[in-house]
Amino acid sequence: MFVTPAALALTAMGLAFAALVNLPGAHAAADAGEAPGEAPRYRVGDTWVYTEINQLSRQVVGSIVREVTQVSPDIRIATRDEAGKTLDDAQFRSAGLQTRGSLGPGAGAFEPPLELRPFPLRPGHQWTQKTRMSDAYWRETRLMRVTGRVEAWEAVRIGGRDMRALRIIRSMSLGDADGFRGDTQRTEWEWWVPEVRAPARLIVWEEHREPDGRFGELIIDRHVRYELEDARLARP
Repeated sequence: MFVTPAALALTAMGLAFAALVNLPGAHAAADAGEAPGEAPRYRVGDTWVYTEINQLSRQVVGSIVREVTQVSPDIRIATRDEAGKTLDDAQFRSAGLQTRGSLGPGAGAFEPPLELRPFPLRPGHQWTQKTRMSDAYWRETRLMRVTGRVEAWEAVRIGGRDMRALRIIRSMSLGDADGFRGDTQRTEWEWWVPEVRAPARLIVWEEHREPDGRFGELIIDRHVRYELEDARLARP
């Protein structure tokens, strides 16, 4: 699918606005006195079930399950599909610092660790980072750039319950350009719920430019939404 930069910008703005305003259970909750979102204390067995939705067709793709399999010395969170196949085995030095896992079209180790969430999370906080992924499959090292912002507290509805979520936006340049394709640009909108130690919603947009820059064309690689359907938190 090919789109011009202008058309893409308008489409992205429209979809982003719809994502932030029109999705069920998402509305702003302004409260200047809200406490910061502290880092979660994961336990082995913590499990979250998500529905995956294609944002372009609005069709349900399937479901995935994320489970904490280890908390010491590093945190490990496995992602599996409906058939039980492992899609990712992410490792974290701490709750917000990822040292290994899949990201966009690549998978490998991050050095320094990829900062996904700068705990404690406070609205208005911004961060930038450069890191390198050692891609195990392609046997190459890629320079990645990340910028992020903690936007605001909002209310979300999960399983019939209203919960508080922090909306986070991350913009990433994944550094996978080669002779056949340009660099992948990835944007994530995340609604992080401290109460369940996980996002209630995650929207992912990925696109890349043709390497010769023909007419400034961009190709949409992926545009999906993950909705939390169930959270099963392990007891001490």
